[in-house]
Amino acid sequence: MDIATGIEQVDQRITKACEQAGRRRSEVTLELAVKTRTSEQIITASQEMKKRGLPAVLGHNHIQEAQATNEAVRAANPDAEVHIIGRLQGNKITAALKVCDLVETVDSLKTAQRLERRLVANYPGRILPCFIEVNCSREASKEGISPEAAWDLTQQVLEMEHLSLRGFMTIGALSPDEKRIHESFQILRELRDRTVSTGGRAQDATQLSMGMSGDLEIAISEGATIVRIGTDIFGSRDYR
Repeated sequence: MDIATGIEQVDQRITKACEQAGRRRSEVTLELAVKTRTSEQIITASQEMKKRGLPAVLGHNHIQEAQATNEAVRAANPDAEVHIIGRLQGNKITAALKVCDLVETVDSLKTAQRLERRLVANYPGRILPCFIEVNCSREASKEGISPEAAWDLTQQVLEMEHLSLRGFMTIGALSPDEKRIHESFQILRELRDRTVSTGGRAQDATQLSMGMSGDLEIAISEGATIVRIGTDIFGSRDYR
């Protein structure tokens, strides 16, 4: 399967899932999860997205990979939007701010404060869009703040001058029980709805980044506005 075919098939799945959920296709962004992918693969995918009238949103797990591909990808498609979807280590923040447009993985007050300080020091006029990552499944293998602590972190991020909270991100429960997967996405949606209802800057926190290759239909039924897809577009990863 080539990249164009992968994008076509995933786009069809998203369209069908939106129809079944009574939603418009335009409400859901297909984010390309580009972990381990080459510049050439990313450029091919972003150009294919452009042909289809879809935004090229690129999700990077590793800052080093974003650095290695960023120049070539942006030269080929200046409209490409780069998100950080992997854990953001403190020593990678300076590098991340040079390549990313949005960070989806703010998972602690410490991370938020580090981003705020670095923005103040190096980019005093810049406002960085971000999502709060929540471990809605409460699985030890997953990153993200606990659902119980997420509300307090949300309020703290909203008070930061150089961070703009745009939404929330999670990975669905890894379970054969679809009810558990639904419940993990519902937790994120309820947090989003509660946040937006408070008004002010919180009204911008409308995005829900949730759903991957195996559960995008469930995520869309629960309100996902971004689904992060890698393998079903690019094929299996080569970790050599």
